[in-house]
Amino acid sequence: MLPAFAKHLFRSSGLRYQIGKTASGVTRFNVSKEKMGKIRIPLPPLPVQQEIVRILDSFTELTAELTAELTARRKQYEYYRDELLTFGDKTTWSPLCKIADIGTGSSNTNEGLSEGTYPFFVRSQEPLRKNEYEFDETAIITAGDGVGVGKVYHFYEGKYALHQRAYRIHVNTPSVLPRFYYHYMKAKFLPYIEKTMFPGSVSSIRRPMLNEFPVPILDIDSQKRIIAILDHFDTLCNDLTSGLPAEIAARQKQYEYYRDKLLSF
Repeated sequence: MLPAFAKHLFRSSGLRYQIGKTASGVTRFNVSKEKMGKIRIPLPPLPVQQEIVRILDSFTELTAELTAELTARRKQYEYYRDELLTFGDKTTWSPLCKIADIGTGSSNTNEGLSEGTYPFFVRSQEPLRKNEYEFDETAIITAGDGVGVGKVYHFYEGKYALHQRAYRIHVNTPSVLPRFYYHYMKAKFLPYIEKTMFPGSVSSIRRPMLNEFPVPILDIDSQKRIIAILDHFDTLCNDLTSGLPAEIAARQKQYEYYRDKLLSF
């Protein structure tokens, strides 16, 4: 057996299912050496193995190239984002509380559902769902404590529910575009918080830290120009429906489809 053939074989759904049937355990599953030794595997002729490896490697190599491209684009995005969002002494600055309404939600994580009418933003990148909403607005959302503290995960327009230890920033100043401050906070808020964060058993944000976060005041045209550039980069780097992540996900599904077809004997 070619090692490269074995690599693809042990990734296949059929063999993983067969191994899974021999596993034991409750919270942690394991397969004994004795049971693993009884797993039945196909042994096609070496030329067949070589051809299967050639086909499947072409898919994995393409995925690797796309992943490298995505890494490069994300570095490029971060570089231009930091350049665009770095302002000099001539810029007018304001505390965040002067341009936005800041508050928390009132929901607990155990109220979340896997399915529901409205998104329920908690202290992580993946929102839950709820059938009741607390706010109907355009908001920037960040975690107030826990693993995601200081990270700006969400920009949302519409009805939503919010965790009691997550903060919403609702820009309420007509001359300020919320999307611009989403990009600005995504780039600058975490470094600011890391310098001022309250140390304890769990790192957390206090309301005054948000209130005093300094934000630049730009003219509308400048805000729109920066939004257009950063939205384009954001779509390319992060959009799961049209950007490079979508292309990588599609190629991975393609690889899995042909792998399972080629390794079914």
